[in-house]
Amino acid sequence: MPSVRTAIRYLNKSLKSPHPLAERLETDGLDLFISKYGQRVKHDAEGLAIRLFPWTRGEDLHAPKIVAIDPLVSFGKPTVVGTGIRTEVLASRLRAGDSLAELRDDYGLAEDQVEEAIRYELLAA
Repeated sequence: MPSVRTAIRYLNKSLKSPHPLAERLETDGLDLFISKYGQRVKHDAEGLAIRLFPWTRGEDLHAPKIVAIDPLVSFGKPTVVGTGIRTEVLASRLRAGDSLAELRDDYGLAEDQVEEAIRYELLAA
């Protein structure tokens, strides 16, 4: 109960939530978390987080979900969604002198996919 009370106080004060108990609260079994950015996390049927879509353009909840971190794909390394192509591979090739068009053609990606992967790597560096 102390964690719940702390979360309610935080929601009231910091997030100015009119209905703090209606917010999505999550737990790891010990601590209570407020899922402020839940739209960037995909959950399975039991509510377990299974995929994270990191930001590539600030904290815009509606930014494209082109890059994902999924523990079942490429050992949890950031990849272009649906491909298994690691963002670090694309960024490495760009640094080595390949053009965005070459990356797009070599990997069969759309231009926005290559750009988001590179953008993610620039922000993560």
